[in-house]
Order: sequence, then structure tokens, then C-alpha cells
Amino acid sequence: KTDYWFYILPNEETTRTALVLEGTFKKSASDAGTIIYYPIIVNKSQTGTNITGASGTGTSNIARNTTYAIKATIKNIGTDDPTGEINPTSLELTVSVADWALNITQDVTFE
Repeated sequence: KTDYWFYILPNEETTRTALVLEGTFKKSASDAGTIIYYPIIVNKSQTGTNITGASGTGTSNIARNTTYAIKATIKNIGTDDPTGEINPTSLELTVSVADWALNITQDVTFE
């Protein structure tokens, strides 16, 4: 488990914030692999996503003085487009949203 911290500015649903995970998917040991992405829209309610905390609106808005803790579990192949939409069942997300003093979690599942 590795924790990373990012600081972002508040925004509205029309300018949503995404955290994009990147990895190499190999079908076999001899496969050179394909770059795969898992774009996570922060604070967005969707299938496979669990958002907790009173500040978690699920509208993909980012509020100032708020923390968003994201836990992602990869369950299937993602997408080859880092800006595209992904089937939420390929990635399980937990997002916890809270005021700056609290933690925020979002869960999303991609199967």
C-alpha cells in the first residue's frame, strides 16, 4: 500500500477532476503488453463506486477545504484511452469525502 497526496483547485461538474491509473496488461508472460488506463472521476457516483462522508455529493464537483481519499481495486482490463469512460465494474473504488480535517473515500468496481 502506498499513499500519495495531490492538491487540486475546486471545480464544478463541467470541469471534473480525474485520477488516471496506468499499467501494462499482458495476456501471457511472452506478451510485450498493452498500456491500459483506469480513469477515475473524483466524487462521481456511478456503478461500482461507493462514496462516504457528508461532503461527498457524487456530482464530480470538487469542494475547497475538502479531502478525497480514493481506494481503487482493479478487477478487469481497463481502457486504452486515458480520457475515455471506463466500465466501472473493471475497477472497484471507495471514495471518502470530508472537510479538510476529515478523510474522504470513494469505491469503484470495474468487472
